[in-house]
Amino acid sequence: MKQLRSFDDNTHLYGRIWGLIAALLILSYPFVCLVIFGASIDWGLFASGASIIILYCVVGAVETFTYTPMLGSGGTYLGFVTGNLSNLKVPCVLMLLVFIISSYATGSGDLAGTLIGVMVPVGVIVTLVSSRIMYKKGWLGEIGTAQEQPQENGSGEETK
Repeated sequence: MKQLRSFDDNTHLYGRIWGLIAALLILSYPFVCLVIFGASIDWGLFASGASIIILYCVVGAVETFTYTPMLGSGGTYLGFVTGNLSNLKVPCVLMLLVFIISSYATGSGDLAGTLIGVMVPVGVIVTLVSSRIMYKKGWLGEIGTAQEQPQENGSGEETK
């Protein structure tokens, strides 16, 4: 009998495959442009951008740990392939209200920007704690368990 993979196993399998394909396509674009336009690489200019590359690597690692509990594995794979998580794709119904209220309360000046910058980590902590509480209360269901499908026995009756 063919063994079926669980939803989580399929999500991770296809998420990794499409993530690698997307990374290869994104990283190959500059080299394709070099070939098409016959340009060469200015290695001095390339080396001057190394600090930005390191910064993006750190930000990517931090975003993985902060967004995965909020989005789940499927949302994380989709979000990282399509991009722009922090501005558009992370649903934060509570945090949106906090940002709107704080901008009106402070007059949307420098204080509002500082307050919003501080509230993002606070929002992550609130989201993680609330999702853990909901999971413990059983509101979110079990994670990583496949539900048993009823099967027919020889007499045409369904059994679990």
